[in-house]
Amino acid sequence: MQFRISSFSDKGARANQEDAFIAEIISGNTVLAMVADGVGGHNKGEFASDCIKENLLAIKDLLVTTDDACTEIEKIYRSTSEQIIRRGSEDAEYFDAGTTATTLYFHNNSYYLVHCGDTRAYLFRNKKVDLLTEDHTIVQDLLNNGEISEEYAHKHPERHMLTSVIGLDWFTFRVDTAGPLPAKAGDVFLLTSDGVHDVLSERALLEIMNENSRNTNLAQLICDTAIINNTRDNVTAVVITIL
Repeated sequence: MQFRISSFSDKGARANQEDAFIAEIISGNTVLAMVADGVGGHNKGEFASDCIKENLLAIKDLLVTTDDACTEIEKIYRSTSEQIIRRGSEDAEYFDAGTTATTLYFHNNSYYLVHCGDTRAYLFRNKKVDLLTEDHTIVQDLLNNGEISEEYAHKHPERHMLTSVIGLDWFTFRVDTAGPLPAKAGDVFLLTSDGVHDVLSERALLEIMNENSRNTNLAQLICDTAIINNTRDNVTAVVITIL
């Protein structure tokens, strides 16, 4: 596989940047990409999202040699959660630090997905969009149970309340994994923090992708569009195009 990668992050309407991301070609046919959104406020969210970023980068060479990338990445999610919780027990200032994280790993014509929280992964294929992740939020649970409509979910007052996060030991820790799954020439994968997908619907993202497929700065275009649409959060996007 050959890749074209575009990445961009901006603090948007926030005073500080709590998002972190990875967009790295490890070798000719291997890519590691991740978007994380820290929670806890001040420097605590930054600490947590940076932890998952640095810990994933530390195993990038190991991933190339393993037959089970999802398991290795999930181990990092779990050990990072323990690391953040331990920091909170040692320093009360960090007791509510945590982070979401959605990771895509590409190797030998396949992709692997590991996910916790409400960052998202999308696949754009054949002019259509497929959401690859499910938000770990109260509102998503209500949707799954048929208790609210899709329309109301977008304006629900608790739409940002997480049910799973890396760190924060009072949450039920949940990690979703998928793969290996086939990646094909022409596929475009997108990772976003909620500052992007809160204000840009799947239809809006699909329009951007279809109208700007040759744009080498797609990630910045997506983030800039989210800012124009009055997002209230940090914005981060990573776009991986299979050539």
